[in-house]
Amino acid sequence: ELGEESSCAKGYVSARNNPLFDGKMVSDYDAIIQGHAHFEMTDKLDETSIYTLRAVGMGYGNDYNDTACYYVLKEKKDGGFDVLKRLVQYNRNNLISDIYTSGLPDKSRILKYVNSGKDRNGF
Repeated sequence: ELGEESSCAKGYVSARNNPLFDGKMVSDYDAIIQGHAHFEMTDKLDETSIYTLRAVGMGYGNDYNDTACYYVLKEKKDGGFDVLKRLVQYNRNNLISDIYTSGLPDKSRILKYVNSGKDRNGF
């Protein structure tokens, strides 16, 4: 469980006391999936499961850098659900070309990570 002192948890912990969607709190949900987090994490805040989607090209553990990640919510007969992680390959060269030709202000830093081909765990 996330503690108040966890630097990764600050956003989740502060969200416990601040309404998110239509005045609801984090604890009003069974699970929250957050995208564009640049890293992958699963955790819990009270009874709410927290999932983040890693950025494209940022492989972790057994994930390859040439994959993108998404989640599938699979309903269970008891009314619950499982969160299934799926990886799909993408054209890495197109991604690099798109970054080079973009107007991103810090694209050299982004390209360093995308071009490295290394495990980006802890990025």
